[in-house]
Amino acid sequence: MKSLAKFVISAAAIAVLAGCSTLSKEQCEMGDWHEIGRMDGSKGYDMTRFQQHVKACGEYGVTPSREIYTKGRDVGLTTYCTPENGMAVGRNGSTYNNVCPADLERGFLKKYKIGKEMYDIDSQIKQIDYDIESIDGQFDNAKLSSSDRSRLRSDQRRLEREKDRLQKRLTMIEMKEMVTEAVQKQD
Repeated sequence: MKSLAKFVISAAAIAVLAGCSTLSKEQCEMGDWHEIGRMDGSKGYDMTRFQQHVKACGEYGVTPSREIYTKGRDVGLTTYCTPENGMAVGRNGSTYNNVCPADLERGFLKKYKIGKEMYDIDSQIKQIDYDIESIDGQFDNAKLSSSDRSRLRSDQRRLEREKDRLQKRLTMIEMKEMVTEAVQKQD
C-alpha cells in the first residue's frame, strides 16, 4: 500500500513539473523565437507567455530574445485577431486576453461577443436538458405525492418553454450572422 502511495505521489509530482515547462530543452536551444512567438500569437497568448518561456529556458541556460519573439507574436496575432476567429473563440467559450492590436480588435470583438453569446445560450440549454432529465428521474419514485408530481410537471413545462425560447434566440442569432455574411460577400 505504501509503494502505491509513493507511486501516485511521484507520478503527480512529475505531472506538475512537466506542466510547468512551456518549452522543451531542444526548443529552447534551437531558439526559433520568431516562430515560437508567431505560434503563441496565433493562439492568443499574452506576453506573460514569454515570461513563462524565459523561466523554462532559464533552466537550460538559454535566454530567449524578447524582440524577436515579439515580432513573431505580432505576426501570429494577425491570424488570431480576425473576425472569424473571434467568433470561434467566443463560440468555444474561451476567454479573450485583450491581445489584439487596436486596428484588429474591433472586428475581432464584435464577432467574439456574438460567439460568446451563442456559447452561453448553448450552455444554458445543456443545463436545462440536465434539469429536465433530473425531473424525469424523480417521476420513478413511487412515494411521490400527487402534489409533488404536479409541481414537477409544472417545473418541467417551465423548463421546456425556457429551452424553446433559448433555441429560438440561438436560431435568430445564427440567421442574422448568415445574412450579415451573405451581404458582406456581395460587397
